[in-house]
Amino acid sequence: MKEMLRMILVLSLICGLSGLTLATVRQATSERIEEQVLTYVQGPASSRFLQTMTTTRSRIEKPLICQTAQLPYSLPLKMVN
Repeated sequence: MKEMLRMILVLSLICGLSGLTLATVRQATSERIEEQVLTYVQGPASSRFLQTMTTTRSRIEKPLICQTAQLPYSLPLKMVN
């Protein structure tokens, strides 16, 4: 019984120290990680998005010719509440 309590105490101390160490490392590196994400992940994604939007805008600015389609049959319409 005494051995089991000692093992529980030792494992609890190991877990507590590990958690404290991980929390400290996370707090110390959070600003650097955020900066890296902005630089290498969101930055390229934003520039790709803006480039796509610019390309799409130049295609949209051209006048479109719209025509209505005539179906060879009529569809029954139902009211839905």
